[in-house]
Amino acid sequence: MVSVEPLKYLLLSGEGIFRGDSKETALLIEKEKLFGLKSLMQFGSSGLLAYRNVPESVSPFLQILGIGVEENAAEEESAFNERYGKLSIHVETNSQRFAESSTKLLKYGSKAHSISVFSIQNSKEELVHHIVNRCNEFLQLSEPDKPSKINVLMIHLIPEESSGHEVPSSKSLSPADILLTFNEVITYFMHNPSDSSPTYPLPPIDYGKPLPPSSELVNELFIKQDALAAKPPPPPPHSLWISLVGSGWEVKPLSREEYLIKPSYHFSFDRDIYKQLSNKRLGFVHCCPGHTRIDEQTEFCEESFEHGSWKTIRAEQLLSEIAYRLHCTPKFGA
Repeated sequence: MVSVEPLKYLLLSGEGIFRGDSKETALLIEKEKLFGLKSLMQFGSSGLLAYRNVPESVSPFLQILGIGVEENAAEEESAFNERYGKLSIHVETNSQRFAESSTKLLKYGSKAHSISVFSIQNSKEELVHHIVNRCNEFLQLSEPDKPSKINVLMIHLIPEESSGHEVPSSKSLSPADILLTFNEVITYFMHNPSDSSPTYPLPPIDYGKPLPPSSELVNELFIKQDALAAKPPPPPPHSLWISLVGSGWEVKPLSREEYLIKPSYHFSFDRDIYKQLSNKRLGFVHCCPGHTRIDEQTEFCEESFEHGSWKTIRAEQLLSEIAYRLHCTPKFGA
């Protein structure tokens, strides 16, 4: 019998980390030599999340959890069960308001969810250490053959200056700080050379971006042209799927009349939600060698996310894709 490692999922989410000119993010990554974020783009695939309009005091990241996307609580619970099945989620956040708004989770689906709030009192290094410890605790990374305590660990960070959110902290935290923190966490798992700690060996360079991107077929492959004979990547000691989601970008969507075919993200359960959608987007990138495709986007900027292989999907659809890969639900929408 073939042994299959349990797939483990870490979702890093930061509010406002893509704020301002998207090129600023790319320049910061290049200047600070943020190898974790660069590797995530190099060996991952990206896209945008469309979300419904919300008041300024309400975080759009709640919609990733399936909260605030249906007309009433009964419909929301039913939709949650259909989208995510028995998926279990732990939310770790520095925002008291986000934690309180997330408590609806506790009544939905598997009801095995949990939420905790932590304060940022000390250095960025200690914050990175805290996140890594939570990953090891909830995802059982030191025991790759052992299932996680929960299916999804969502780390949610919000800057202190964000309006309408009570952040229990005595340490200043800016959007750039969040991005740098996430880079350190990703670097720890992707580039940590210690034999005693879980590492995340990357595929050989032949498994990089498909070049040239002249064929739609090539874009669907995990390998680039002439790499069919390349040595396969070594099996990782754990199958950790890392996703990074950030907010702060504004797009200029086409009017309904400009679409040749109406995009699927304009619809939810056969309902047309086009007029409910915000003109802002969350950007995301996935990376798990052997599980996620590798698209041709290399730069950590708005244009790359917009042209990523995931294109645009609804915010609540993100975890339904993950739930399917974690064997928590049948393929949603199939």
